[in-house]
Amino acid sequence: MSPPGRGGSHHRNRHPNHPTTTDQSLTSTGPDLALERADSWFRSVTMSAIDHLALTGQPFTADRIQELVGLPADHPCRWGALLAGARKARKIECIGAVISPIDGRLLRLWRGIEQSSDGGA
Repeated sequence: MSPPGRGGSHHRNRHPNHPTTTDQSLTSTGPDLALERADSWFRSVTMSAIDHLALTGQPFTADRIQELVGLPADHPCRWGALLAGARKARKIECIGAVISPIDGRLLRLWRGIEQSSDGGA
């Protein structure tokens, strides 16, 4: 038998502040929500920078994107969400990781995926 409050029926007796309906915030992933909640101008400029870097065929990191955009993200998760969106759209692929010379963070190393002439991957 589970201790009180563990296992079994504890999911049926949710705290009043816990959402019980299925809304987008419960069905979307963290990166999806971070992408959806990004400022539309920032998202547009950043995706343009990612598209530009992808077309070069050269490896790049979030630090390089920030350098091109010229502004820090409004939230630390925003870079990852935007990169995940570009990966999901098959524009880029992760090819490794590097240490950021700016602050020592571990950064994914990305490269554009060559697109065929008919627009597919």
